[in-house]
Amino acid sequence: MRSVTFDAIFIDPHINGLEPLQVDAVEYHVAVVNNRTMATKVAEGLAAAQYDLQVEGTTFYVWARCRNKAGDSYSEWYPLSSTGGLQVTVGFAAGNGAVNARIVPSIAGGALTVTLKALSGDDPSPENPIYISFREADGSYSTISLTATISLTVPSGATLGQGSVGISDRFRLWVIAFNDSGTVRLGIVNTHAAAILDETKPARAPLALDVDADSARMIFSTAIISVAKYFRIIGFMDWSSGLGTPGTWNVLPDITTLYGIGSLRPGDVVQSSISNIATAVDTTTQLVPLDDTVPQVSEFYSLSGTEFTTQAQPVNYIEADVSLLVSHSVASVVVASVLDIEANLVRGLGWGQIFAANAVEHLHAKALFQAGDQTGNSVFPGVAAVTAGTLTINGIGGTRRFGAPGNGFISNYLQIREIMC
Repeated sequence: MRSVTFDAIFIDPHINGLEPLQVDAVEYHVAVVNNRTMATKVAEGLAAAQYDLQVEGTTFYVWARCRNKAGDSYSEWYPLSSTGGLQVTVGFAAGNGAVNARIVPSIAGGALTVTLKALSGDDPSPENPIYISFREADGSYSTISLTATISLTVPSGATLGQGSVGISDRFRLWVIAFNDSGTVRLGIVNTHAAAILDETKPARAPLALDVDADSARMIFSTAIISVAKYFRIIGFMDWSSGLGTPGTWNVLPDITTLYGIGSLRPGDVVQSSISNIATAVDTTTQLVPLDDTVPQVSEFYSLSGTEFTTQAQPVNYIEADVSLLVSHSVASVVVASVLDIEANLVRGLGWGQIFAANAVEHLHAKALFQAGDQTGNSVFPGVAAVTAGTLTINGIGGTRRFGAPGNGFISNYLQIREIMC
């Protein structure tokens, strides 16, 4: 939202021997077309007044007149002409994907239609346009005014990668707009946390949005665009519980939001938390089998964990990084893990070999998984050995070395980050 301040400067005719002017207020009338009969009073004041213009990039026309204290008469309009209003153009914030816009999803017959409407919910028109700014090759921006509705339809059967191998049922679709030589074309993509939406360079030509559109991280469009074009991110839609059947669009998104200044893109870090693990030495005799079975939480000794300040969005991803310095009383394979306590799952492993008694090994484990329905995204580091003996964390033979890890001397930590999907 931008603000315009109107200042009134008037001369009292009494100085010229005329009847004194008893001004109650100066009224300001504004229209989006240069026609005073369509103008609306938006502000008034004796010397100045402020009006918050709701739509950036729009040109307004302004007229003013004085009202006397009795309130029963007015001065002439300024400007006099009913079609000669003062022109005011509100500066457009190029960082916004779209101004005066909203994404409206709808479903019918197993298909999803995404429509771009004005913020009021009405179809855009010359009197109520949508503005989208696009980067140009020389680094500047150009703004296109949409005065009619545009939309795209994901047909029934097109999954956009939802439900594919390695891709959770929960998903997010990003809506983008291409500048096709002055014509705006919509596109859609399931980014799956990949940082592929870079507005600083043209995107490659989108693929055809038909029943065979079944890939994540690929941009699809119903428009035929044969070459790379600059684009803007318009917003995204979340299906936090997925669809009953991938490709059958019979559920509306639970979150629909516009992209703008300060918004995050796929791959951006939403929040991050890091904690040192235990300020004192710790020991365990926990064993984990070195075989081809799926590791279980119960097979690891759990160390102190960490949580996010705020709950992660279900469709976003959690990236966890565990670093442990350990020793063992006998030669053994030692294993570090990322434990998802709420889901009761081992999310990631890292292992190493201690070749002699009380030798030291630096273990590292990393994991990337979808946040899901967790309430606090509790993630803990775990550790275990394959051979019976005593495993020491932060020291050797049950005795601490180099002081507490909180002083930063030993690299024992857990870091978790929420990644924008």
